[in-house]
Amino acid sequence: MALRTVAQYRESLRDGRVVFYRGQRVPNVTGHPVIRVAIEHASIDYEMAERPETRPYLERYLGGARGVPAEHRLRLMNLIQDLTASDFGGYQAVLAIHAEGSIEAEKLATFRAYNPKPAVAYAKRLASIPEVQAWLAPASVRRPSSGPGR
Repeated sequence: MALRTVAQYRESLRDGRVVFYRGQRVPNVTGHPVIRVAIEHASIDYEMAERPETRPYLERYLGGARGVPAEHRLRLMNLIQDLTASDFGGYQAVLAIHAEGSIEAEKLATFRAYNPKPAVAYAKRLASIPEVQAWLAPASVRRPSSGPGR
């Protein structure tokens, strides 16, 4: 699976982000004695994704319909979080709330006049999800027809 490894996850946290803990700036979140515990706990998910004995469960419960692999769904969920629950997403929410008209009226106008296919393709590209049609996906990418929980 091409999800991040534990080492890649931990390295991604050393990106110059500004973090404060109990009023004190934390220069290295991976070395902080308290924050490090949370990082080690989150690392378990990445480790489990690589284990052959837990991998079928990951695909079964996080994989999507029509053979969408768990990795692609997780990448898309992370992209959605980045766009909606980040500073950028918060800014966009403020703009949407304070723009002219109601949000529902804006949604209706958008859905009526907008072709979502280019945006879906762009989101897949941003999330590094290859353009694979579910019915053309190789068997290794499709959800297993039998396995844990089936």
